[in-house]
Amino acid sequence: MSNTRKKTAAPKEVETSGAVTNAPSSDHVPETPTNVPQLGLADLNALQQIAEVAVQRGAYRVEELEVVGRTISKLKNFLAHVAATPTATPEQK
Repeated sequence: MSNTRKKTAAPKEVETSGAVTNAPSSDHVPETPTNVPQLGLADLNALQQIAEVAVQRGAYRVEELEVVGRTISKLKNFLAHVAATPTATPEQK
């Protein structure tokens, strides 16, 4: 095997008022992913139920229960807060 490194292209040099700076090309538009994973409130509710069933069935060791319980409590508080928060309708904006 050789110890050669691949060379990467350097950013374009941009001249502004006599000074030359390295800047990314302005014609490059970052790509936005089209299939962004979604996580909704229904998923979080399901996760809460899954965790509670796992605790009831003894799926966690005793030393893990504190972290699991704290996390489930945080999730419950978050879901209760979201449920109590009124959602804005287009007419309210």
